[in-house]
Amino acid sequence: MQDNDQPQHPIDRDHPQRQYNTTECFNYLDAMFPSFHPSGMYRSNALEEHRGSLSWGASLVGRSYLRIYEKTGDHKYLRGFIGIGEQLLLARDEVRGAVDYLGRSGPVWRSGRPYTTNLISFRCGAIEGPCLEIRSKQAEHVRVENIQQEGGTLDISFLSSPQEPALVSFENVSVWAGTDNNLNKILTEQHWKSPQAAAVISHDGCVKSLSGPGVYSLVEQYYAPAIHVSQICLAMLEFSKIVSGDPELYAVYGRYSDSYVEAAIAALEVYDSDYRVEDGNGYYIIPADAPTDFEGTDAPQNHNMSMALCFLILHRITRREAYTLRATELLRTFMMGLSSRNLDGRQCLVWSYFIPTLHNYRGHSGGNLSRWRSWRKGNPRMEDMSHAVLAVEAAVEAHRLGIEVTARDLQGMANTFLSAAATGTLSSYIDGTAGYGKYDAVAGRWSILGPWDSRVYETAMKITQANQPPPLHASVLLSCANLVTYAS
Repeated sequence: MQDNDQPQHPIDRDHPQRQYNTTECFNYLDAMFPSFHPSGMYRSNALEEHRGSLSWGASLVGRSYLRIYEKTGDHKYLRGFIGIGEQLLLARDEVRGAVDYLGRSGPVWRSGRPYTTNLISFRCGAIEGPCLEIRSKQAEHVRVENIQQEGGTLDISFLSSPQEPALVSFENVSVWAGTDNNLNKILTEQHWKSPQAAAVISHDGCVKSLSGPGVYSLVEQYYAPAIHVSQICLAMLEFSKIVSGDPELYAVYGRYSDSYVEAAIAALEVYDSDYRVEDGNGYYIIPADAPTDFEGTDAPQNHNMSMALCFLILHRITRREAYTLRATELLRTFMMGLSSRNLDGRQCLVWSYFIPTLHNYRGHSGGNLSRWRSWRKGNPRMEDMSHAVLAVEAAVEAHRLGIEVTARDLQGMANTFLSAAATGTLSSYIDGTAGYGKYDAVAGRWSILGPWDSRVYETAMKITQANQPPPLHASVLLSCANLVTYAS
């Protein structure tokens, strides 16, 4: 998920308003981005995909350079991209020798906290493997107390740190799998609640693996989500689309372009085993037991559309039919889930965070999804205005290629933005619900729809000018770059 929810920064409030549709403003934001961000790891040249530093940081900075290059023709922005692109290649797991939760080191970029769950395994030696496994996305420690050897029960609390109050506590829980108060069942019944924990009991009643009462640390797990990897690939592919389509540029930058295409193809192919097709409609799943949200079920729609955009650009570059087919199948699934609504007097297209026909939207109760989950509570919420941009970007590229998406569809999406911005600030969800202002900094990214409705650009510019977002997040740079690109 995009990490756009950043606190306001106190610096630069006395400066006169900047014009966010100018290259001068973009250059200022670009220069200030690293120092404005509160995390030292969240830099455009980070070698570790941590807290989205590459997928939601470096890749967006690189893409913003490409937008400004397309507007200005200044090669310094292409060279600036190459500086980032080469770092991305060096940051691949197989280059660094980094491994994921299964010990694999592939041509991808792994993620850890806060995108993955933390894990602790207790072993007693009586069986091969762990007796009890506990994982949590939010908790980094568990406190175990009141261990009853005879009954196989204990009290357990989930903690973000040993010094802070417990996120949640449970008393007299059992490590017998078949009991009503067993830890696995209790945690499952928490649904989506904090701390999104789960447990697997492999040795009934065994508490001998615990050295005694105390605080135990969970270990960070690593996984390379398709959404993160595809966003990184997208930046490299957009560079290659520009360079490969111009013989003069290719003569200078062709070797970089070729290496980026090769790296992107290798990374995207890692997820082929997670791809599903039903009646010509495609979608990705999150592998069962992966240490991340939604494991064992279908990926969110923005994951699928991010992948689709990569395949659309690969279609442009290579003209391979397989990429066209994969993009088309993913787009069909998305388009089938669109619904038309009259919002604020406009006919808008809206869509949900999850695919409406699959597990995460509707819920699942029949059979185990993984070792950790036997069911899912349905989650039919709408897409948010930040992640929705990923689908919009894919839809625009698809329309330009004449694949699945019509100009009328893009007008419907433009109306969605205008409706969400009707109060002068963006609603949180694309149907105009859940509050306003949280995602104002991404308004400029929606200006990609400006060619289909000039009011989108005008509105995005007004919101951005009023907000004057500092470069706390790389999406601000891409928003500014889009406003520069689509300015009349």
